[in-house]
Amino acid sequence: MDKQLLTQIFFMAIGAFSVLGAVFEWGFFFNSRKAQRLTNLIGHKGARIFYIVIGLALFALGFLAMINVIDVHLLLGRRHHLQ
Repeated sequence: MDKQLLTQIFFMAIGAFSVLGAVFEWGFFFNSRKAQRLTNLIGHKGARIFYIVIGLALFALGFLAMINVIDVHLLLGRRHHLQ
């Protein structure tokens, strides 16, 4: 498995984790210090929406890179493909 595919799968997995954590309101997901700060700032519902939107964006980024619509490595500031 090449590094580019691993990067794409990583983006999709992190995105899915974020969406699932927000949708199912996993306790460990919202009880972390960083999540509590966000929840205190924008409320529980706002934090859930934020994590769903971020998760969908990351998943879409990985998927679009997988089907060669975008190049993840160029987005990350790397000029050459990893081989």
